[in-house]
Amino acid sequence: MNTFLRQLAPNRLASTSSPLRKGMLRCFSTIKHKFLVINAVGLDRPGIVSDITKLVVDQGGNVGESQASRLGSHFGLMMLVEIPTEKSEALQNAVKEMKEINTTCYDTGDPNTVQVTPENGYTGEFILRGADNPGEEFNIILILRFSIIPETLPEKN
Repeated sequence: MNTFLRQLAPNRLASTSSPLRKGMLRCFSTIKHKFLVINAVGLDRPGIVSDITKLVVDQGGNVGESQASRLGSHFGLMMLVEIPTEKSEALQNAVKEMKEINTTCYDTGDPNTVQVTPENGYTGEFILRGADNPGEEFNIILILRFSIIPETLPEKN
């Protein structure tokens, strides 16, 4: 089967650094794509993600990543979308025409080509539970920043 596909479309096979299951090939088309971030906020109701995803799929797009949360009685969504370039404007218009939800689309780069090389390799999660006090988050961030990365301490006069 692999030989057949290579003979059929030798320029459409792409190699990947991630391992593929036996018998799977990663193929790509010659259609130009662009990447958009869709940001949507509105009153929470059933079907918001489904409605936006349907708009993307109807235009030949694909949802890459998404993040959603309920904020009080509102719903917030950020979605990374890959869409054929010629369908991008139609998708953006369709998303803007959604009723009872505010949406914004942003052009973004291919997430597979963006390379981030942090100077410091710290990762982690910090959970704070309790009453909210003004400025508390900022102070905790400062304490953590200066504790973990001492070279960022401000110089003393």
